[in-house]
Amino acid sequence: MASEPEAERGFRLLPETDGRYVAVKAIGTLNDGDYDEFVPVLVEMIRLHGPVRLFVDLTEFSGWTSPALWDDFTFGVRHARDFERIALVGDARWEALVARMANALMDCDVRHFRAVDRQIGWDFIVDLD
Repeated sequence: MASEPEAERGFRLLPETDGRYVAVKAIGTLNDGDYDEFVPVLVEMIRLHGPVRLFVDLTEFSGWTSPALWDDFTFGVRHARDFERIALVGDARWEALVARMANALMDCDVRHFRAVDRQIGWDFIVDLD
């Protein structure tokens, strides 16, 4: 099985990122190297701004390698109190299930939005209620 070219997978910070509002796009099949690169960036944002609001665009995401899935899970458990809100945006059926499971594990509101509702997802992140 051929691996995806570097440019076609990984995490990309989106221009909407600003202080405690973190917007990221997950692309392709993520591996543990992608987490090794992205997690320190996210941890530094949490250190600087306190709990963050995370917007994750999954429209070009195709999955994880097993080590990357474990990295994602352990990061979420370790940093469960470091998020105020999380919006997952994409059209895969399993993403809504992941949002519901994350609500049980994390100390924040995690919601899933379809790709056509991307703006509603972003509004959920920046809403000050």
